[in-house]
Amino acid sequence: MKSIFRKKAIISVILAALILGMFQPMSSVQAASKRISLAQAKKSALAGSDSYGRIKSKITLKEVSYKQAVKSINLKIKNKTTFRWSPLLSFKFPEKLNFEDESNMVYKPAQIQTEIAQLKHDLADEVYAVYEKTEQLFLKTYTYQEKIAFEEKQIAELEKTLNKNKGRLVLGLATLTDVENIEKSLQKAEEKLIQDKKNFEIQKEKLSDIINIDVTTGYIFANPYVSAEIPRTVLEDLIQYTLDHDQAYYEAKMETQLSLLQLTSNYSLLEKQYGSDMGLIRPYVQQVKNGQKVDSSAFKLSYDRFLAKIDQPWAGSWKILFIRIPKEWIKGQIDGVRYIEDEPYALYENALEYQDVLSEQQSIKKELEDQVKDTFESVVT
Repeated sequence: MKSIFRKKAIISVILAALILGMFQPMSSVQAASKRISLAQAKKSALAGSDSYGRIKSKITLKEVSYKQAVKSINLKIKNKTTFRWSPLLSFKFPEKLNFEDESNMVYKPAQIQTEIAQLKHDLADEVYAVYEKTEQLFLKTYTYQEKIAFEEKQIAELEKTLNKNKGRLVLGLATLTDVENIEKSLQKAEEKLIQDKKNFEIQKEKLSDIINIDVTTGYIFANPYVSAEIPRTVLEDLIQYTLDHDQAYYEAKMETQLSLLQLTSNYSLLEKQYGSDMGLIRPYVQQVKNGQKVDSSAFKLSYDRFLAKIDQPWAGSWKILFIRIPKEWIKGQIDGVRYIEDEPYALYENALEYQDVLSEQQSIKKELEDQVKDTFESVVT
């Protein structure tokens, strides 16, 4: 699906947005009584698009989910950090928030907001997709309309020429071969006209289906073609336009931003909890955030040493007379690895995940840039 979206973006940016005047407008079908433009067709197609309506509904539902998620997190945090009791005299004292609690406070709402942003971009992309499909059908329909008008005019000219040469044949001013050649050209033109009229009707039916207006009879189609010069100075603008509007690249970029947010926020939480002990893994995290590749094996070894170091103060025991008292007994609720006991390797996984999604984003960007450049050169040539 991603490659389809990318292909659509390039074609529309360079070809649909800057359609070359390859077809000169010819005489329109005079029998038609109503005139419809490409802009009218696109507007009507969008108004009747079921996909567009479904995405709008998803955005509304996701916005409700965001409010519910924020409220739920706040209630859970309040419940955990306040004194609680029940009629059965069951008392629960305030608890300190662990890493998972604090991470969810930041990440969950941001995740839903990202999903909302992606849906809004989906909505814009759906508008683009509807417009592109409508444009293609409208262009084909208009082209057949003008071809038919041209061919009818051509046939009329051939008929005049044929009659003229038949008269000249009687006078001995033309040969039978001349007349036969014109008759063959006329027959070929008439066959072509019949086929184009069939195709014209097919295209009108397809266009009627997508724009929810019956244009099979009583309509003429306004010229949608525009002439344009494409200087090479606009190439960078076209590349940037494509990057701004391509759905696959947008999704990759949003995924990268969300992954960076999770990495940054989780690192801040651990740094607040463990302070200078973070020095063991800080260089690797910074290297990943700078967009550089890290040695995952070396990072894993340092991360294991970090986990051992933060639990070192509670290793072993005290000996009092003949009794040994484990230091673990005085370990606090969120001391040492207890703070991250549910996800001890979360930051390590965050860093490697960000490294992967950033690489994917850069790969998509490079592919898009190359495709736009290649297409641009083809159009200019």
